[in-house]
Amino acid sequence: MTILRKLKYLIPSHRRALERDMREELESLAAIAQSQDARPELGNLTRAAEEARAIWRWMWLEQLRGDIRYALRTMRQSPVFTTTAVLSLALGIGANTAIFSLANAILLKPLTVSHPESLVVLASFSRNERIGDFGYPDYLALRDGNSVLSGLLASSSLAPVNLGTGVETEIVQRKIVSGSYFSVLEVQPFLGRVFDYEDENRQVAVVSHRLWKRSFGESPAAIGRQIELDGLPFTVIGVAAPEFLGETVGEAPDIWATMSGVPSARRDAPGVTWLNHGTPQARSEHPAGERQPEPPHAPDPEQIY
Repeated sequence: MTILRKLKYLIPSHRRALERDMREELESLAAIAQSQDARPELGNLTRAAEEARAIWRWMWLEQLRGDIRYALRTMRQSPVFTTTAVLSLALGIGANTAIFSLANAILLKPLTVSHPESLVVLASFSRNERIGDFGYPDYLALRDGNSVLSGLLASSSLAPVNLGTGVETEIVQRKIVSGSYFSVLEVQPFLGRVFDYEDENRQVAVVSHRLWKRSFGESPAAIGRQIELDGLPFTVIGVAAPEFLGETVGEAPDIWATMSGVPSARRDAPGVTWLNHGTPQARSEHPAGERQPEPPHAPDPEQIY
């Protein structure tokens, strides 16, 4: 039987017509056999009808429908078992979804920066070979002595701070970064501008797109607005792109602030380490050993804008 004829059998009216014709034909054969006393030679008419239906029907579809009807009857008769099974499936599916989402964010999803495959992470080791943080003078020494990498940035860990917008205060996740942060990552702002080297010691900030929507009502007037981070005044100069979540997978800063967010006495003190890592950009057009032009030095730490 062709596929087209099998598909036509799925139409209820066509199926009923076939069943009617088959039943009339079998009844006619049974009547003839009965009149001629040849009923035993005719065979089992019920089996013949089932074999004919097997040729017409999509057997797997009919079996699936029967299985579903049987399962529904069973579940209706055993509500406790049904509830337990459904809850078990829900928990299993939810747990697997959560694990996949985490694995996707950490292992599979690339950073939303330009050329993420070219980024590497610098780590420092203490005398007992444990990984330690960097101090701000360490970052400056690495930046000014760099002759291979095309750029170097530094950032702190996320920290909760009080954000004051003049109307209300809320707790947000802040990350302190170097002036080279956005330029090394080659990230463009959604609105306004991002940091440059001259902003290293200016009290300016870039807010995330979601914070801009939540706390500033998506207003373009947010650019240039004065805010407070733990009581320190900052000026908003830009809004990050919606997809940008920082240089570290799994983090989602609400606001990026410059190095002026740390008191200069603590920031510049030797031996004080608070930058959790430095992230250089490994993609470089300069051959190893050839010194690149150095970025302009940041203003004197005491000149706070």
